[in-house]
Amino acid sequence: MKLSLRTSLAACLLVLASCGGGGVEDLKSDARSEMNAMITALESIKDKDSLDAAQKKLEGILENIKSIDEKVKALPEEDQKIFNADDADMDDLSKRMMAAVQAASQVEGANDAIMKIMSDLPK
Repeated sequence: MKLSLRTSLAACLLVLASCGGGGVEDLKSDARSEMNAMITALESIKDKDSLDAAQKKLEGILENIKSIDEKVKALPEEDQKIFNADDADMDDLSKRMMAAVQAASQVEGANDAIMKIMSDLPK
């Protein structure tokens, strides 16, 4: 896995760690849900056909993350700090995400597709 992929993954995790629907707990729940959806999509990549299907799912997840990011930006700074605090559940999901990205990257063409999704994540 390339360093730029890790950098993009870190940005993804930061966004997901600070995302959600409304209140702090809703936002954290949404963040975990999107992270799980992304992991599931990545884990499904086994060949070209499954890459194409996963890419469509990942694009939808990306749109969800962008929407959630807008909600997070509207929160008071104090609430945003709560999202950025260490979270054991997100740490576990981060490890699963890294493993899924590494495995999916072995499929021809997947690395470029994953990098595109990661680079389009909100900063």
